[in-house]
Amino acid sequence: MSRRRKKDYVKQLEDKVDQLESQIIELNRRIEQYKIKLSLKEIGEEREVKESEDLQDLLRIDMKNVVQNEKEESRQNDTFFKLLKHYHSLQGPVGVDRIKLIK
Repeated sequence: MSRRRKKDYVKQLEDKVDQLESQIIELNRRIEQYKIKLSLKEIGEEREVKESEDLQDLLRIDMKNVVQNEKEESRQNDTFFKLLKHYHSLQGPVGVDRIKLIK
């Protein structure tokens, strides 16, 4: 092979490598979008968003909502158990005996 042919061949190979790198980047972007869409489906959101940044923002917002809901449920459970303890303290042993007598 002459030098010129080698240079042309190297140039062609470099172009192919650049093209493949751009395809890899595009595929990685699509994979990330797919992962985010799957995550949104798991938490009940099925929206069509085109940009991965928008999807990530939606996912962050939805995760914040999930955390807030969990905190609210925890607060409600704490309140319920406090009221239940208070009820049982009001009922006391006399109330328990009364229930046994009624049965």
